[in-house]
Amino acid sequence: MTTQSDAIIAFILKHEGGYVNDPHDAGGKTNFGISKRQYPNLDIKNLSREQAVAIYQRDYYAKVKGDSMPAWLALLLTDFAVNAGVGTAIRLLQRILGQDVDGILGKNSLAAVQRAVADPNNQLCQDYVAGRRAHYQNLAINKPSQQKFLKGWLNRTNECAALAEQWAQQ
Repeated sequence: MTTQSDAIIAFILKHEGGYVNDPHDAGGKTNFGISKRQYPNLDIKNLSREQAVAIYQRDYYAKVKGDSMPAWLALLLTDFAVNAGVGTAIRLLQRILGQDVDGILGKNSLAAVQRAVADPNNQLCQDYVAGRRAHYQNLAINKPSQQKFLKGWLNRTNECAALAEQWAQQ
């Protein structure tokens, strides 16, 4: 049986390739999307898929409290956390929810999430996706070396949003 986290990590791995050492990538050497910059003590080149899955589960899905969210929101948060950092993903959510923006999902933020996900129009999903797009566009403007990644980031955001909307309808 596939769990919520399994399905989310499968989506992430679909978009994260094998070993890459792009000099323009701020993460440096990466494998399965796991960067040497974030994990300086790991042998990134020889990282296994199983190790990557464990990292995504522990350091991304669990830190955005994916098990406390509906699948569609856990997908949006976890995928953005992988690309932009856990704190950035959580702070975007907190800004949208009108919560104190501290990058930590505490009881007040989680209560606000529960209220927001009850909206039948799913405005939270739309606002989160719009915020993610704005983040990438600002990054590409403020760091011209990152401009080459913008199209891919936006395509991934669109695919993630479409899947999130599909899951929200289930």
